[in-house]
Amino acid sequence: MVGIRYEGPKGGPGMREMLKPTSAIMGQGLGDKVAFITDGRFSGGTHGFVVGHISPEAYVGGPIGVIENGDKITIDAETNSISIDISMRSFKKD
Repeated sequence: MVGIRYEGPKGGPGMREMLKPTSAIMGQGLGDKVAFITDGRFSGGTHGFVVGHISPEAYVGGPIGVIENGDKITIDAETNSISIDISMRSFKKD
C-alpha cells in the first residue's frame, strides 16, 4: 500500500494530478501487488489499483491524514469501501 496525502483541493493546494506516482508503481512492475490511495486526483491515464479523491482530505482532518506505518487498510472493491484500523490516538488534537 502506498499513500500520498495532503494533495486535496485545500492541502495541495489545487489537487495535483497523481499520474507520476502511479507510473512509478507500474514502471517497477508492482501494479498487481501495490494499491495506492490519496486525497489527490487521477486522470484517465492512471493504471493499477488506485483510490483517489478521498474525502474528507487530510488537510481538513480526514482519516487519511492520521494513517501511520503498520495501520491496516482494507479496500473492498465489491462494496466500494475503505476501512482503516487505527486507534483513537490518532484523532486527539494537541
